[in-house]
Amino acid sequence: MKIFWFDKQEKTAAGGMGTYSREIIDGLTKKGHRVTILRFGDKPNPDDPPNIIILPYSIGNKSLYFLPVPKTYKIIKDAFNSLQPDIAHINFSVSLTDFSLPDFCHSRNIPVVGTLHQSLPENKEISLESLSIKSYFLSHLACLSRLDKLLVFLNWERIFLLTRG
Repeated sequence: MKIFWFDKQEKTAAGGMGTYSREIIDGLTKKGHRVTILRFGDKPNPDDPPNIIILPYSIGNKSLYFLPVPKTYKIIKDAFNSLQPDIAHINFSVSLTDFSLPDFCHSRNIPVVGTLHQSLPENKEISLESLSIKSYFLSHLACLSRLDKLLVFLNWERIFLLTRG
């Protein structure tokens, strides 16, 4: 199976999303799947596999998000056309491409899976942080509902998202 894996370059080798991606990609590769990484970042990491496509961006914060440039979408489209993946995986909380990739994939009859890495605050306290994270989740609801599968790490996050469609 040919898999496209969308992620971002982490600040450190021990970054949470980077570690998650590395472990899953290693497991998929060992099972014989061909994983192509489409990564927002500056350059490949020394331990990256050879099948990586660096996605350009105009503004980026390796902890939070990347703002793609118009060329980014052309690179993604060209990669889909030439490599023809069977499935795509999106690590959410990466870039504005998060919002368009589900429809883009489905227009090519490619299923899309996502992993939501940002955690909702479990406590009921109202703070600027809890409001901003909840806003992030709510702003992604329409996009998340267009996925074929969504991976979350906590059961109460799953319930929160399910009760909102």
